[in-house]
Amino acid sequence: MASSPKLSVTFCFFIITVSWLFVFVNPAYSLPACPEQISPDLPRVTHTRDGVALDKLIEVDVRGAHFKIPAGHLVAWPTKQMLVAGVRVRNEQMFSFWLPSKRYPERNKANIPWHQFCEAGRPAPKTDEFVVVATIQWPFLVDDSGYRKPEDRVRDLFPRSERSKEAVVHKNSYGLIEIRFRELPHPFVYFSSVAESEPSVFFSCSTEPETFVNPLCAGWFYFAHDSLGLYMRFSHKDLGKWKAAAEAARELALSWHSPPDDATIERR
Repeated sequence: MASSPKLSVTFCFFIITVSWLFVFVNPAYSLPACPEQISPDLPRVTHTRDGVALDKLIEVDVRGAHFKIPAGHLVAWPTKQMLVAGVRVRNEQMFSFWLPSKRYPERNKANIPWHQFCEAGRPAPKTDEFVVVATIQWPFLVDDSGYRKPEDRVRDLFPRSERSKEAVVHKNSYGLIEIRFRELPHPFVYFSSVAESEPSVFFSCSTEPETFVNPLCAGWFYFAHDSLGLYMRFSHKDLGKWKAAAEAARELALSWHSPPDDATIERR
C-alpha cells in the first residue's frame, strides 16, 4: 500500500529536523560557510555601507576618558548621521579586533555571532586567527572604588559558606583557577586569576562546548596598573589564548586613549 501524503510529509519533516540537529550539535559542522559573495578575489571592504571609512578615527568619551577609535573597530559600525553631533559620550564602549594582528574586522561584527569568519579580499582565516570582542567599562580612572573588580565577582559565586563545599577548585594549565560545581547539570565552568596577577580576571565558559554551535567565554578583566576594566568575549576553543587576547585589548585601548581635539563634547 502506498504511504499516505500525511505520513510522507511527517517523515520528511522528521528527516529535516534530525539533519539540522546533527549540523548544530556536531562540532565538525559548527562553523558557518562563507557566503558566495565573499571571496579573496573581491576588493577589500574599506568603508561601511553608509560610506564611513573604516580607518576614520571616531572620538568617543567613556566616563570622561577620551578615545579616538578607528570606525572598523567599533561594535556596531557608525553611520554618517552618528558622526554629525561630534564626540560620542558613553558609559562604556564595545570594540572588536582580530588576534594576533589586532586589526579591525572588515565586516560589521555587530551582525556576526561567529569569532572566525571570511572577509572579502582576504584569504580565509588560519586556525590561530580569531576575533575578540571587548568593552571598555572602566577607562583609566585612578579612583576605581566605583568599579566591581573580578575578585569581587568571584566572591559572588559563594553567597553562603555551604556553597563553597559544592565547588571543585584547582589551578589549570592556562595559569588560572578553575571552579566547577558538583551539582549537575551546571551550564558553566568559571575561571579566576591567581592572587596579585595582572590582569585579574573572572570569566566563564560553557561546560560542554561540543554541544553548542558557537560556544563562548565571557567575563571581566582588570589591569590594576592602568585602572583599566574590560569585559571580553571570545570563542571557547581559544581559551588557551585568554591572556594574549586581554593584552591585545589593553594595548589597543592604550593606543586610542588621547585628549580631545575640541573641548566641546556633545552628549548623544
